[in-house]
Amino acid sequence: MERFVVALAVVVLIASCGEDTPSSETTTTMPPATQTTAPVTTAAPTTVPSTTAPPTTTVAPTTTTTPLPEPLEAWGRLDVDSAVFGDVTITDGDAGTDGRFVLVGCERSDSGAYPAWWSDDAGNWQRADGPGDVGCLTQVEATPFGFFATGLGAQNQFQSTDGVTWELLELADDFGFEEPGQLGVVFAIFVSPAGDRVTLLYSRAAEAESRIATLVTTTDGETWSLGPADSAALFDSSDVSAVIPGGPGLIAVGASPGGEFVPTAAVFTSMDGLNWARATPSNADYDDKIMTDVMAIGTGFVAVGGDFFKTGLMTAWTSPDGVVWNRSPHPPEETDPAVAQMTAQTVTIAGGSIWAAGRDFDARRADDGLPALWESPDGVNWVRADFDAMAARVPFEVIDTPDLRIGVWPPPLSLSSDPVLVFAAD
Repeated sequence: MERFVVALAVVVLIASCGEDTPSSETTTTMPPATQTTAPVTTAAPTTVPSTTAPPTTTVAPTTTTTPLPEPLEAWGRLDVDSAVFGDVTITDGDAGTDGRFVLVGCERSDSGAYPAWWSDDAGNWQRADGPGDVGCLTQVEATPFGFFATGLGAQNQFQSTDGVTWELLELADDFGFEEPGQLGVVFAIFVSPAGDRVTLLYSRAAEAESRIATLVTTTDGETWSLGPADSAALFDSSDVSAVIPGGPGLIAVGASPGGEFVPTAAVFTSMDGLNWARATPSNADYDDKIMTDVMAIGTGFVAVGGDFFKTGLMTAWTSPDGVVWNRSPHPPEETDPAVAQMTAQTVTIAGGSIWAAGRDFDARRADDGLPALWESPDGVNWVRADFDAMAARVPFEVIDTPDLRIGVWPPPLSLSSDPVLVFAAD
């Protein structure tokens, strides 16, 4: 099970209230890391004679190379051709039991190609085959029944036996719906810790801008049945942004209710991916906030997100067990939440620090938002980091196997237009 992120670039223009106070297996040979270089054009003078005038000096271009900065400790940069990925950010990845790696991402511009890539050695990546009208995939899971992926769009659930060739997974007819898509869109893929069950969380529109959730589950990848209604109801009108192994079995984070106007950050836990319980309450530490990503750290777990109404600042929470959570203090920054929000969208660990990446939006600026980065030693105390200074140095982990971890830059869903870099660590 790998973490994933959903684009929650929410701009909420509501006047600021006062600040609230926080309450208490496979074996894979890793390709050799290499130092990738970026071309820089310099100039050397040459003399060109003229038959009608004295010799004139022109400039002929030559090319030198400037090395990219070294990644943080324990990581090595792989010699991967960024052109294979095109103009995308990588959002998630997973590894199958046969050693095949799969990455998925979101296109910044429409390429007309399916946004997934596969590799058998983590170094040589190829574009997968799939529907051409899919611009963004946010989660991919390797299971005993093949790969499953989901993303943004009206029909957003896909499956593949090998990670190379993908097709749309349409289950509406299995449950008596007359039209494709009537079951809704898939918000999350839950793979049981034992790997013997896959459950899809569907969500469909209902009255008064609400949404109805449905759990659909399989133990063979072919025959699907409805999951428990009481667990599904926990996800009504909710957003799920990330799912990881942890706590009793699985941890899912997001907002419940979700949406742009009254979000409440939420954590859900499950032993099997089918039967769920909500772990967090609705109070000042969660109201008007969202969680966008979650990760295991040495002392437990950390989740990140944003606070839209009271401060407009990046927000984090920590937990020793995935069940009991505490909100961390906001970074020492200030903004006007009536017109601006800083939101962390993904989290990783590198070089002995915890890093969160996201965006800094301010309607008073001419831009559509700036890429942002925060650093923490423990998930509790956070400071703003220089995004440009850390570019190409902080790998954001997207695949974690017992033998190999794979990270990428730019961070998932980043506003950065940097080409994709791939990193590996033991």
